Amino acid sequence: MSSITKALFGCLVVLSLSACDKALLDVDFNYSPAAMEFTIDSTTEGEKIDLTTTIDNTQIDSVLKANKIDRNEVSSVKLTMITISPDSGSRVDIFRSVDAYLLATGLPEVLIAKSEFTTTLIEGGTTNITLSNADLLPYINKSAMVFKATAQPGATIKEKSKVKIMLRYTFKGKV
Repeated sequence: MSSITKALFGCLVVLSLSACDKALLDVDFNYSPAAMEFTIDSTTEGEKIDLTTTIDNTQIDSVLKANKIDRNEVSSVKLTMITISPDSGSRVDIFRSVDAYLLATGLPEVLIAKSEFTTTLIEGGTTNITLSNADLLPYINKSAMVFKATAQPGATIKEKSKVKIMLRYTFKGKV
C-alpha cells in the first residue's frame, strides 16, 4: 500500500469512529407497583361494583434509575399482567366480569383490561383477562394516574370481602 492510500485509510477510520455515538441497547424492564386493596361491601347479583384508587407514579424515576434506564430513553410502556386475588378469608369468586381503566389529567380514559367469564372464574388466585395493547407511557409520565375497575358480580355478596389487584408493566427503551 502506498503511503497516500494508508493515510486516506487512516483518515476514514478516524472519521468513522468520531461519527459514532454511544451505542444504546434495547431493553425490556418489568415493574409492578404496590398492590391496590379494595373492600367490597355486600351487594346483590348484577349490581356493578366500582373499584377506584390513585396510583402514585413518582417512585418510577428511582426504580428506572436503579436499573440504569433513563426515562427519556423509554419508548413505550405496556400492561403485561393484571392479577386479581382475594385477601385471606374473603370471597371474590363471584365476579363474572371485570373492566379496568387508567385515567390521568389531560389524557382520555383508556381501557387496559377486560374480562367476560362464562362462570364465576376468579377463585382465590389469578385469572386470565384480556389486556389491551395501549401504550401507557403518557399515563406513566404523569405524577399520578387513577385506576378504575368495574366488576360485575354473578352472585350475591353477603359479607364484606377484600380484593387485591396487582399490575405489571413492561417498559421498552434503551440503556
